[in-house]
Amino acid sequence: MDKLQKCAKAFENLLEIQYRIIIGRKGKTVELVIGFSKLDFHHLMGLGKLKDLRIAKQNRGSVFDEIITGITTYETLTKSRYLAQI
Repeated sequence: MDKLQKCAKAFENLLEIQYRIIIGRKGKTVELVIGFSKLDFHHLMGLGKLKDLRIAKQNRGSVFDEIITGITTYETLTKSRYLAQI
């Protein structure tokens, strides 16, 4: 398994998880909800910085799906001159 695909599969396990944090003080509460989406993977991996590859501008959900299925691999990313930025 490609190392990029391995990261995406690990992130995929988070898609069903949602954290709810309730903070309270002096009778007032604030609820924070932290969730994960396929779209977040693109940002968290810094794929938008690879400006010379199509995945920088491509639909983020489809990029995630292509990584999961093995269409886009780490080797694809190594073709970018901006790889060092991520």
